[in-house]
Amino acid sequence: MEKSSSNLKLANSTKPMFFTILGIISFITIFFLYMGYLHHKFVLELILKEEQNIASKIYSNTLRNVVLRYESVANNILINEEIIDAFEHNDRKELLNLTAPIYKKLSDENPYLKIMHFHTKDTKSFLRLHKPEKFGDDLSSIRHMINKVNKTKTKQIAMEAGRYGVYYRLALPVFNKKDDFLGVFEFGININYILDTFNKNYDFQSLLLLKKNIFEIIYENNKNITYSSYSNDYYSIESDLNHLCACKTSTLCNCTTAPVCNCKDDKGCNCIATTIKTDSLSIIKNKGSSSVIFTVNTIKDISNKEIGKILFVKNLNFYTDKLDMIKNISIVSGIVLLLLSLYMMRKIFNNYINIVNSYQSKLEIKNRTLLKLVNVDHLTKIHNRKSIETILIKELKRAKRYNHELSLIIFDIDNFKNINDTYGHNIGDKVLKSIAKVVANSIRESDYFGRWGGEEFIVISTETSMDNALLVAEKIRESISTYDFEEAEKITCSIGVAEYTSEDTHQSIVHNADTALYKAKHSGKNRVIFHEHS
Repeated sequence: MEKSSSNLKLANSTKPMFFTILGIISFITIFFLYMGYLHHKFVLELILKEEQNIASKIYSNTLRNVVLRYESVANNILINEEIIDAFEHNDRKELLNLTAPIYKKLSDENPYLKIMHFHTKDTKSFLRLHKPEKFGDDLSSIRHMINKVNKTKTKQIAMEAGRYGVYYRLALPVFNKKDDFLGVFEFGININYILDTFNKNYDFQSLLLLKKNIFEIIYENNKNITYSSYSNDYYSIESDLNHLCACKTSTLCNCTTAPVCNCKDDKGCNCIATTIKTDSLSIIKNKGSSSVIFTVNTIKDISNKEIGKILFVKNLNFYTDKLDMIKNISIVSGIVLLLLSLYMMRKIFNNYINIVNSYQSKLEIKNRTLLKLVNVDHLTKIHNRKSIETILIKELKRAKRYNHELSLIIFDIDNFKNINDTYGHNIGDKVLKSIAKVVANSIRESDYFGRWGGEEFIVISTETSMDNALLVAEKIRESISTYDFEEAEKITCSIGVAEYTSEDTHQSIVHNADTALYKAKHSGKNRVIFHEHS
């Protein structure tokens, strides 16, 4: 009886302790599960925002690279005296003969180059290389970008909707040798180039939405467009996002889930929820697949009127699968093994760190790739003008601060136009690549080397006097003149050298070196001239 009574007292005394421990463990477990939920939400939001930032950077750099590429080509075209003369004298036939091969080559290289167009000063079509049989029509009522170039005589870059589609356009004023304004020259890249760049190179899928009033103008001239109604305001154009709306027919109907696009019947039609029509990030789930959809940019024309939007879709299965796994592990461990709650919290935290670190590593790789695209000349793989100019400004500040010497070398390929005219632009490009390699092997490790523009290059020689810079320049000149260029005859260069003084800015030292280069050109070429300070 006493034994039974003592057992009862022991049981009664351990009850509060048992419930206390159970309460503590339950609290830890609930806290643990809540932290798992917050972790899931935080990491997912971080991933979504970073994906949107990456897409925005790629979008901006894609447009920037288009401008750099085709502005360079346009400038080469507009320094051709025969082309300018034919345009000035309204000789359409001769202008077509001179420029048609250029357009064919460019459109073969990039099928998305759909427009190469000469306009008169009063915004009439003079020559469409893409439709040479159509000319003389007055475009002033619809081509506001061309109107602006004619009015301001300055370069204009913008998205613009035409009769046949939406194009990223570069329009440049055309002048003759007397600096008389003749009209406008224009390149147009179909917007599908941007969409294709994302789809093929960056693991994004993209969807073009056009305002309905814009679409109606385009559709009137191009009945072959594949489209579907996206909302009350937009049509989606040539969508490849069949996993979002796999409609089998063009007949629209009403679904029961407030969809954006529908089919005649619901079989095989997976509709996008209307929530994605906002500019905010949205998650869509379809048959076990998770994706994020968002707008990077609203497309506006030069008058700031909306043309449409580009929606970007990124598959998130890699991340959501891991996050769902962590979430499930948290729930199972909390129910089945309460005593392991602290251990599971540590495991989830470690997994969280691994996921973030993994994602951060991939982001850093993408950022390094973007940085390289921004700073490297696409042809010669050396510093481009923006990059070398930034380096020059930095080195001039350092030279001024520490009273160091610095010299600047600018050189230009002699008679390079003859190489392009004789052998073609492909050979000219190969020559520029070879020269970049020759010079890179001729200069010192402390020198910076970049392409200034066209066939003009620049070398920044840090902590280098004029005498030593002249030795470097002479070595460059001799290396080029003695190199065996398989693509063309003997090639030489003219070089100008300038030494930094305390009064110099980056503009003035470039001007001084350029002046010396000009003297070298007009003193017989294939020589080095240094700038003498007065």
